[in-house]
Amino acid sequence: MHACSTEHLTLLEDQLRGRPYHEAELWFAKITRTMAQHHYGISMADLSRETGLDLNQLEAGALWITRLHCAPHSAARDRGAA
Repeated sequence: MHACSTEHLTLLEDQLRGRPYHEAELWFAKITRTMAQHHYGISMADLSRETGLDLNQLEAGALWITRLHCAPHSAARDRGAA
């Protein structure tokens, strides 16, 4: 998401404040930020330590973006569309 002006940024902030919040979204952000600092990879144990998340939270955070992006495709498939 990008804002092209101060007014646009304010509009985006208002929209984001009004949407449902999911903890897994925060976990995904922590995972992404930490992994970006480790260009050659990071073990799950180190990722857990650096993010402060347990393995269940790491999994939920990783799945959050998948569910978000795949949900429209899954719904279309369920209705018989491809």
